[in-house]
Amino acid sequence: ESWVTGSRPLLQGHAEQLMALATELNEQLGTEEEGVTQAIRELAQRIDGHQGALQRYADAFRGAKGSAEVATRALAHRLAEDSQASKRRFARLQAEGKVLTSLANAKAGAR
Repeated sequence: ESWVTGSRPLLQGHAEQLMALATELNEQLGTEEEGVTQAIRELAQRIDGHQGALQRYADAFRGAKGSAEVATRALAHRLAEDSQASKRRFARLQAEGKVLTSLANAKAGAR
């Protein structure tokens, strides 16, 4: 996300420089060179378009990151619940094992 924050002002600065250059060239050059200034303007517009795309990617990334964080928290919560349930089941089974062992020992002793 920091790459977006750093790139936006940089792209904006380049677009502004290109537009200033196009304006300056347009004032200095004759009609034959207007194609150059038009190409510079188009390039500046493309930079603006890329800046918009970069912003959309950043927004989508933030949304995906948020969704991943929510899913991670939900998974961690579920795993913690399952772990607690497993511990309780293990304790119950241990107690049952002790009862069965003691019954088996009592039965063996009664013979």
